[in-house]
Amino acid sequence: MNSIEINQLLKELHGSLAHLPISNSIAYEIILISMLFYLNKKELSLKTLFANSKSTEMGVRHHLNRLIEYEWLEMRQSENDLRVKLVYPTTKLIQQYERFHKIRFDEKN
Repeated sequence: MNSIEINQLLKELHGSLAHLPISNSIAYEIILISMLFYLNKKELSLKTLFANSKSTEMGVRHHLNRLIEYEWLEMRQSENDLRVKLVYPTTKLIQQYERFHKIRFDEKN
């Protein structure tokens, strides 16, 4: 997946996640990227998250830790390479996404 595809899909996801209680653009970007990879059934490594974010690594880490603390995201070690950490949306985030995605498409019909 190249950066043009990622940016296009991020724009599409933006509407579906617009109602989440996120006031910070870095946290919002992290959620969008994690959902994008989840919906495309791709693993999101911490390194890939940093590379796809427009923010600094330090800023991403701070907000990622808060999203993990509030149980929106979780981090696990890769089964293939224990040095790699993977970022996943939690059930809580997936349910919110599905809820608002449904609302968005119900409004269009």
